[in-house]
Amino acid sequence: MERENPDTYRAIGAVAGAILPLIYIRPINIRDAIARFAFAGIVGYSFYFVALDWFGWPETPNRVMAGAIVAGAASWFLAGALIVRWVKQAQKGRG
Repeated sequence: MERENPDTYRAIGAVAGAILPLIYIRPINIRDAIARFAFAGIVGYSFYFVALDWFGWPETPNRVMAGAIVAGAASWFLAGALIVRWVKQAQKGRG
């Protein structure tokens, strides 16, 4: 039997993690959907290890996929919260 490639699982998890926020909060238009999907997919593929470390999971293919799903799904909500915070701080600074 062939050894499983964790990159394949990471890619599948990133796509699934990018789809979840689109289902949870409906995009305004197609441009918003594409931007959110791309952002969440890239974050899920790149930062899957954060969820692995946070939850203390071993780096098995199933956990890599789960880490990519968690990272991708959480990325859009975390980015939105940071943007709201930065806008509020910028408005405070103006006066």
